[in-house]
Amino acid sequence: MTNVRALVIGGGGSGGSGIASAHEAGGGGAGGFVSVSPTIFGGRTYEIVVGRGGVGTSTQGENGQPSSAFGYQASGGGRGATGPSSPGSDGGSGGGGSYNSTLGGS
Repeated sequence: MTNVRALVIGGGGSGGSGIASAHEAGGGGAGGFVSVSPTIFGGRTYEIVVGRGGVGTSTQGENGQPSSAFGYQASGGGRGATGPSSPGSDGGSGGGGSYNSTLGGS
């Protein structure tokens, strides 16, 4: 039996996509984090999942994926806003709003 310290961090969200030449996209949010001190046992296998960051595209950003370890999970970050009609998404840290006042995530 051993005590360990671990920091579980979710993948970050990608930035939004600007519309044409307006460049009004918001930035992606950071992945959430959880600091844990679980007790682990020798001879056992523990699953650790590393969440990937969001992929930016020409039409819209993407949320980051959650990460998990030792029974704890950290949320992925929210994607950034894309233009005037698509706000940033919620996540570990919400994605940013766009230049023209579209709301960001929480």
